This record gives sequence, C-alpha cells and structure tokens, in this order.
Amino acid sequence: MEQIADLQLNQGVYMTRSAWQMLGLSPFMPTHALLRGGTLQPGPVIEEMEGVSTARTLPQERDTGTATLQIMNVIVVLLVLFSGALELVVFYNLGQLNFSERIRELATLKVLGFTRREMKKLVLRENIIITLMGLPLGLMLGPPLLQLLLTYGLPNTIQFVSYIGPASWLYTLGITMVFAFLVNSILGAKFKSVNMVEALKSVE
Repeated sequence: MEQIADLQLNQGVYMTRSAWQMLGLSPFMPTHALLRGGTLQPGPVIEEMEGVSTARTLPQERDTGTATLQIMNVIVVLLVLFSGALELVVFYNLGQLNFSERIRELATLKVLGFTRREMKKLVLRENIIITLMGLPLGLMLGPPLLQLLLTYGLPNTIQFVSYIGPASWLYTLGITMVFAFLVNSILGAKFKSVNMVEALKSVE
C-alpha cells in the first residue's frame, strides 16, 4: 500500500495487475479501469468493448458530483426551514404556557396599578433570559449531534466531513434571537386581554 485517498463517494482498492498477481490472489478481474492520457474518448467504440458497461470522463464525473451537491444543498435548505418553523412553534407554545400559568399573577399586578408595559417587561424579559440560557446548551450539543447523524445516518459508501463554519454559528444565534423577539411581540398583544375579574376568581 502506497497511499490512502479520502473518497466521499464509494470505496475500493486501486491496484495494478502486476501488484495483484504479486500477492498471489485470485484471477485479476477489475471492476473499474482508470485511464490516463491517450486519445480514447468515451463513446460507442469503448462501450461496445467486451466487459465494458459504461465509460465516463473526469469532467462528467465532476458534473455528476456537482449535481449531487446541488440536490443536497436543496435538502439542507429544506431542513433549515422546517427546523426554523419548529423552533418558532416551540417558542410560541412555551411563551403561551408561561402567560397562561401567570394570568392570575398578572391580574393581581394590574389591580395593584402596574401598567401593561411594566407587566410585559416582567414576563417577556424572562422569556429572553431563558432563551439566552438555552443557547449555550444548544451550541454545545449541535456538533456532536451532527457528527452522530453523519456517522450513523449515511450508508458505508458515503462519507461527509463534519464542519460548522463561523457563519453558521452567527446565523444560529441571530435566527434564535429574532424568533424570540418575534414571539414576544405576538404575546405582548395578549396583555390587553387580561380580565382581572375572571383571572382572580377562585378555582372551583
């Protein structure tokens, strides 16, 4: 063995006929042939040769790889959009739950003379603090989960390197905070509908 090559698609051993025969292995029956130089071009002449099923040039292989990467980029974009929608739903549900559980407390504050703005600051500030506390945990768990997905979620013939660029970290922080403030603005309108009488009634 002279070299080890990193291949993201397919696996195999590259060996010459002389090296194979020197090892004393079974009859030499290659599955692929890599040709360099010469004037042979893929076409009917080569493909009609005995034992040849397909013939491809290096530019054709590059085009195939580029097309595959473009498809994967579309899949990644869809995953990001769906995860963003899920994040927005989770934020809203948590904020709504926090608002519903504290409705009696908010009604009491309203009776004591707190303005709607002051009550919004009290509750919505907590949502921002909880978001800021959860961000480090998500950033720490992200890389291991990505590596786990690439290790066990792909077949053995495909290999992708786990890499998260600096821009991805910034996008994660930015989008998360934008969603947090968006949900807060939506929940802020609910403070107008706080009914002091209904909220302060004893639970039967």
